[in-house]
Formats: sequence, C-alpha cells, structure tokens
Amino acid sequence: MIKSHRILLGCSLLAFSLSSCKKDEEQTLPNASPDASVYSADVATQWNQLETRLIKTTNGFVPPVAARALGYSNLAAYEAVSPGIEGKRSLDEVMNYSYTLPYANITKKYNWALVSNAAYFQSIKALFVNTSTANIIVIDSLYLSFRASLGANETEEVIKRSESYGAEVADVIYNWSNSDNGYQAYNNLYPTSYTTPTGLGMWEPTPPAFQSIPLLPYWGNNRPFLAANVGSACLPPPPLPYSTESTSAFYQEVLEVYTVSQNLTQDQRDIAVFWADGANTFTPPGHLMNITTQLIKEDNFNLNTAAEIYLRMGLAVNDAFIACWKAKYTHSLLRPVSFIQRNIDASWTPLVTTPPFPEYTSGHSSVSGASSEVLTYFFGNHRNFTDNSNTEFGYPARSFSNFYQAAEEAANSRLYGGIHYRSGNEKGINCGKQIGKNIVRLSLNK
Repeated sequence: MIKSHRILLGCSLLAFSLSSCKKDEEQTLPNASPDASVYSADVATQWNQLETRLIKTTNGFVPPVAARALGYSNLAAYEAVSPGIEGKRSLDEVMNYSYTLPYANITKKYNWALVSNAAYFQSIKALFVNTSTANIIVIDSLYLSFRASLGANETEEVIKRSESYGAEVADVIYNWSNSDNGYQAYNNLYPTSYTTPTGLGMWEPTPPAFQSIPLLPYWGNNRPFLAANVGSACLPPPPLPYSTESTSAFYQEVLEVYTVSQNLTQDQRDIAVFWADGANTFTPPGHLMNITTQLIKEDNFNLNTAAEIYLRMGLAVNDAFIACWKAKYTHSLLRPVSFIQRNIDASWTPLVTTPPFPEYTSGHSSVSGASSEVLTYFFGNHRNFTDNSNTEFGYPARSFSNFYQAAEEAANSRLYGGIHYRSGNEKGINCGKQIGKNIVRLSLNK
C-alpha cells in the first residue's frame, strides 16, 4: 500500500494508447485548495496556548505526560495539514510508521485552517479526556469559534470535507499513540508494580512528601518518535561512582550543590524560580512550547511554517523525556537532598522542592537542549528573544541572545535550585541536543 496523502492517477491500457497514457502521466494533478501558507498561524498558536493551560489544570499531566500530549497533538495537526503545504511530505512518508493516513482528494477544495482546527480539537479532547468539565467547555468554545470565523466564506461542503479530514487524521494518530506504552499514564503515575532498587547511592524517597514509589518508572520504555533518540549515541554515560569520601569526584559534585545553595546571588535565585516549572504549572515542555508560540507570533509565520515548527518541537520534547527517563531508571541515582542531609548538613533543604524520581539526568536540561536545536534550526543562532512565559506568575521576563544560552540557563537553574548535580545537567543537555539534531535532520522536503 502506498502511504500518501496524494492521489495518483494511473492510465488504463484498455482505455488509452501508450502515447495518451504518457501524456496523462506528465500532467500535474490540479490542487483545488489554496496552499496552507495563505492562512495565518492563529489556529495553531491558540490551540497550543490552550494546551499549555490544560496541562496546568488537568490531573496527572506531569512533565513526561505533558510532553507526550504536545507531541501527538502537533503530529496530528501537521499530518492533517501536510497535503496543503507546498513542497512538504507527511512525517509518515519519511518514517514509514505503522499507521495509515486517510487520503486527501486534492482535486476538491480544503480549507487547511479548518482542517487544522478539527485535528487539534479531536486530538486534544482525546488526550485530555480526564480534564475538568470547565476545561471541556473551553476546548469546545475554541473549536466553535474557529469553525465560525474560518468557515464564514466557505460552503458547507468545504467545511464538512475539511473538518472530516482533520478529525480522521487525528483519530489515526490518537489510535497509534495508544500503543506507545504511555497511554493514559496520568491514571497511574506511581505504579505499585515497580520495585524500587535499594543500595548505596540509589534513589530514595525525598522530603517533604517522601513518595515511596518514584514517578513513571517505566516511561523510558515508551516508543519514541525516532528510535535513534534512545540509542547509544544519545543516552548519557553512567554517572560518577557513588562515594562518601570527601576527596572523591562524586562527593565534590554534591558539595558544589551545597556550597552554591549557601551563597546564591539574587539573580541565581531568580533563575531557579523562573525555570522551576513545578506542580500546577505548564511544566518544562509546556514552558518551551510557550516560547515557541511567542516566537511564531513575533515573526508572523503562517500556518504552513507554524505546523512544521510545532511538529518538530513536539517530537523533540516527547523524545527528550523518554530518553531522560530511560537514563534515570537505568542508574537510579539519589538526589542531592538525600546525600547532603545524611553526610553534610542534616538541616539543609533545597531552594526548589525535589521531585519524586531519580536524579540522573535532568529532565529540564534534556528537554531544553533538544528544543534549543529545533528553535535554532527555525529562527537562527543569533536570535535575541525575551521569554515572558512566567510573567503571569509575577516573575519578570528574562532575555537571551540565543536559544543555547537559554538552555544553559535552564540547566543551571537545577543546580541553583539544589535538585541536580552539575553532571546531571551537563549530560542531560548534551543528550537533549543530540535528540534535537536528530529531529532537525529529518527531511520533510519532497
């Protein structure tokens, strides 16, 4: 079976001569629809803004779960719109995934913004099926608002065709997502089937909650979008050997966390809090998607470009958390608070609350590294930007000269916050950057 959105016209030897068949084959199939580039990115940016709000207010949407939702919703939106993007292929054509997309009959007209609206609506309703009734009302409202505005000058036939196609693609992607090992993980964040390893240097429950089973211990077994992103070229080496000897490399690394915490500048405190992205926030992947939306708006991109940016960002944040969680539960390294309270200062507490899962590597560092490569690919290495994502929480915006600088600051924030060792940040960001490079190397061009 040819897995393509495009309709291919063949010639029947019973009906045509060889010469007429050749003539037909040389003709270009007409496309009755305007290209996706004629539509603004509003439909994509507003759905992604809503999704980050849903992450904040939906039970169980911890960082890995949030990254997965962002990955699949934006995959569905891109796949649905890709027949209308001149010169681009579907990701399915590139990767030969196990799903089969419906065909778009491009001899008939589609409104690609309506297609995108339907795809986001269908995907997000399914991925956030456990959200509140109030949130469902907001989801429905956004869908209906776009349906009315985008369909104002379209016939009912075009509206129906466009919406049906977007919804069909979304259903295909959602059904495929259910086999990735992360299906409805928000219902079982701390599976009792997991046996926590014990021994010197191994993760142990941390204050203040002392959660006995760590978060999503099987997440590293999830299917990534790119298999290479959980391969040996991406995954970090083992952490430093555990030791309580004061001259050991590990002890010195822990001591750095303690020493830094005792001498934090106001700027370091601000950095730690700005990038904390903890409970009841849009989480690290949501933060990075928020930056992406801000940049797309600033540059006034149209739907064709926005769809691809969100696609690659979604792939990156999803795979970064799978790779990070694979490393975390391969090594199950204890957190700084556990070591410091036992071996250095029993009364010490970190500035940022320690999350309930192993230290190595840092999730925020991993996802920031991956995103920095994707954003650099689209916006360039010398793009100045100001991140105002957290101004709604009362934190001043922060400005950067490029995306790598922002990623480094996000990684360092975990050291300032007292929840990660330096190597957990550095190895995490390196792994993430390799994942991002793998993502941008995917050629979607025809």
